[in-house]
Amino acid sequence: MENLFKEFKPGTAAEWKAQLLKDLKGESPDQLTWENENGISIAPYYTSEDLQHTYEPAFTHADWQITGKAENTDATVVSQRLLRQLNQGATSVEVNYTGENYTTALKDISLPHINAVFFVARGKVTQLLDFLDKSYGLSNLNCSFFATDIQSENDGHDWLEKTSVLKSFTNLRAQSFNVLPFHNHGCVAQYEIALALSGLAAFLSRDAGSMHPSAFTVKLGVNSDYFVQIAKLRALRRLWEVFKKELKLTNDLYVIAETSITNKSLGDSHNNLLRTTVEAMAAVLGGCNELVVNEFDVLFPGSSSLAERMAINQQLILKEESYFDKMADVACGSYFVESLTDALATQ
Repeated sequence: MENLFKEFKPGTAAEWKAQLLKDLKGESPDQLTWENENGISIAPYYTSEDLQHTYEPAFTHADWQITGKAENTDATVVSQRLLRQLNQGATSVEVNYTGENYTTALKDISLPHINAVFFVARGKVTQLLDFLDKSYGLSNLNCSFFATDIQSENDGHDWLEKTSVLKSFTNLRAQSFNVLPFHNHGCVAQYEIALALSGLAAFLSRDAGSMHPSAFTVKLGVNSDYFVQIAKLRALRRLWEVFKKELKLTNDLYVIAETSITNKSLGDSHNNLLRTTVEAMAAVLGGCNELVVNEFDVLFPGSSSLAERMAINQQLILKEESYFDKMADVACGSYFVESLTDALATQ
């Protein structure tokens, strides 16, 4: 294996340019440079000379949680859907329940035995936390909590007050910001990163020393712009390390990704399987901790059982057949992806 590439001479940037000039019959290779929707110039080739420094991995975990999702006002429907997805192979669940009957919504679901859970609290977080503590014991859970009604810095402070009971638990994350709605309204990558960091900074506007020791959680969308989406998640993690250093924090960043709905088709819904697979791959290679794959018929009223099952199976295939869970940050050192990561972080 040591001599595998011995016969291949490493090419310099000058040699690549000379070859391009030859292939283009004297025309400038600059005509092949184009600008993507993020305002980043994409060159026709990248070499080690494009790297700004020696890169360390942006994250060190390889595995991720396969997340089932239930969003409904009917507690029974929520319970049935979550149980079905867990039985099909989900290792994590998203509970977006708008009612108050958590006993029914979480019936027969053993939360302490689920690797990760996140709740959309919708202002009822105190009631939810009381229920979880009495039913399972907060120390036995691994959860993220999102609020949907934070409109100002004061709302953020109020949320932290309501969730202050979690301060002694490193396994419970309430310092969270959801960028997915912006993504699904067409937000470009660098603005998603900026929004995520500014949302987390709102929590840090209070005394950083009083922050919960748990990780900060961000939920992001991923679309089919494969390399940009990988770079987006990696840039966010690298910028979070800057936050940690400047503010002397020990909190890590916990990233939940969900496939986009902006590029899904009604006319060829099964082609959406290809789109969500590309998006799932980008999310995993970018270092997400949890991943929600939307059903291929997500735009249709009422998802089919096939689509629901396929959304879980896509991730199972990435793990069990493609081994995406065996190595962390495989894009580290890639000339192109590292250049994209640097460009997004700089913007």
